Amino acid sequence: MNRKVIVCLLTTALLSIVPFVEAQPVKKMPRIGWLSSGSSSAEFPEKQALEGLRGLGWAEGKNVVIEYRYAGGRNSQSVFNRKSKIQNLK
Repeated sequence: MNRKVIVCLLTTALLSIVPFVEAQPVKKMPRIGWLSSGSSSAEFPEKQALEGLRGLGWAEGKNVVIEYRYAGGRNSQSVFNRKSKIQNLK
């Protein structure tokens, strides 16, 4: 009899804890905005920047997100619009 009571109490105690246990919140990954007045085909500086980040321990898609925006040689207003879009990303 005592054994059944103890097992019942332990089961009740464990089941009562379950609603209070939550998953850990997902950490937000740092985000880098890459803004270029050129086109996406001119990727030489981009490759150098990615290599530098890798050298510091950052890997795109694993612990940092990089948002790319290119103006394609258009005027400065186009660059400003893309900058605003990057700033508004969350």
